Amino acid sequence: MAAKGDEMDATNDAEVQAGARYWWVMLVIGLFSITIGLLMITRPFKSIAALAWLAGLFLLIGGISGFFGARRREVGIGWALVSVVAGLVLLLWPDVTVQVVAVIAGIGYLLRGIFRAVAAFTERDDYTVPLLVVGVIGVLFGIALMVWPEAGVALVGLLLGIGALIAGIGELITAFGLRKIAHQA
Repeated sequence: MAAKGDEMDATNDAEVQAGARYWWVMLVIGLFSITIGLLMITRPFKSIAALAWLAGLFLLIGGISGFFGARRREVGIGWALVSVVAGLVLLLWPDVTVQVVAVIAGIGYLLRGIFRAVAAFTERDDYTVPLLVVGVIGVLFGIALMVWPEAGVALVGLLLGIGALIAGIGELITAFGLRKIAHQA
């Protein structure tokens, strides 16, 4: 009579073997992720604009479907209308929209930095210097985003691209590990 742990190991091994037959799917996903990552790294601003366009498309479709599902409830119709308008703005002006978002974020960082710096001077305690440093960094970052919104957008695109590249490499490693398991069976 086999122990319960042995049965679970056999079940897990069988599941891994069955999944390993499809190692090539993980390979394709990994190659796709690497390609997307490289595109985002080499063209970060255009990549973010493309993501904004896709978000606009989803908002537009969701808003239109919201009109049909709202059943004349004011809240549902209101959200559907907001989704349609936001979707159209993102579809028609994706480049400008992401820059405006960067400027708004810059204003937020600037204000938060100012409030933190003021708090550092008004509340003298052990956290005065760190709070002042964080406040000054926030002010500088906010000004940078407002003056160069393209740089902020490009940085986000670059970071997303690096993340996709790393994920793709991990998926390739997993794919070849699964391939090895599949060939051992």
